Amino acid sequence: AVLPRQDGMAALARILLVTLGAAESYGWRLAAPASSFHRPHPLAAVAIGSKTRALYIHEYCDGDSCGSSSGGLRSAWREVPIDSAQAAVEPEGPVEGPIETDREQGAAGRLATGESLIVLEDVATPAECEAIVRACSQAAARYRSAKVAAGLEAPKMVRFPSAAAVARAEGSGTNQMAALRQEQTSPGGWCGAVPAAVDAVVMRLLERVFRRVGAELPSLSPLLFGDGTSLVSLHATGALTWASREPGINVYTPGGEFAPHTDGHTLTLLMPLTSSKDASGGGTGFWSEDSRGHRVEPPTTVLKPGAGACILFSGHVTHSGVAVESGERVVLVASVSARPRAVASPATSQN
Repeated sequence: AVLPRQDGMAALARILLVTLGAAESYGWRLAAPASSFHRPHPLAAVAIGSKTRALYIHEYCDGDSCGSSSGGLRSAWREVPIDSAQAAVEPEGPVEGPIETDREQGAAGRLATGESLIVLEDVATPAECEAIVRACSQAAARYRSAKVAAGLEAPKMVRFPSAAAVARAEGSGTNQMAALRQEQTSPGGWCGAVPAAVDAVVMRLLERVFRRVGAELPSLSPLLFGDGTSLVSLHATGALTWASREPGINVYTPGGEFAPHTDGHTLTLLMPLTSSKDASGGGTGFWSEDSRGHRVEPPTTVLKPGAGACILFSGHVTHSGVAVESGERVVLVASVSARPRAVASPATSQN
């Protein structure tokens, strides 16, 4: 049954059906509008033989009230082992924390130890991706032209920090501010922050990731940041620390790459906003813990999810931005940790 309804932000179409096992193996397909996105909502568990399956509502919408786009039944998230020798860990049908507890807890634990990555499917809508890509691509082109006019080589990768990241740097009084001032006064000028027209969209996407992690991977935030925590609450209370110049948007043109490194934060979020149709090469390379390292061998795994998906991984995993061969690649990046909690003094704790 399709039940259209209006809410303040978007027209929704709800499709109710029973998901038993891997739905696509039964040949089920649902056609969804290209501009919409999909998220399964668990209603109840159903026992079938020795396994438990779930009754879901599959909801398609255009607003922030639900999650990921789909032209057919698919999981809201998937786990990808960093060691390519392992078989990919694919969910059995839609994965939701409250129903698939063992699977979700296992995936969260493997992410924390750097054994695997988690990909949240279709976080951003095509329209959101297009808006950010258009604005940042145009700004990057102007910046490259200014550098060439100043007699310098055009950069092959341009990083636009968010307005919040710029404000943090300006108020820090540290090396971040000095580096920012140096960029601003360099020949050809500074690239600037994320264009104002889309800065709010960038932050909205990160907040959407935080909500989806809480809803679909409920074990992850407590495991990484401490019991009783969530990314949503940490962000809302200003308790997250961010990597320098992040959140940010990276714009890569041919030859553009990011050298192998670790982020040094608890969790990294990486969201490609362009697809393989927009650029050849590219992707994100990852080295497994037991590899001989990036100076000796190529990445263990190279991941190229679709535009609007979000890769989650531990900040101690070595990774790189693989060189773009042609076209343009645009990526949203953010690495976060939790601020240390205040420890009460003995006198305070006795009251």
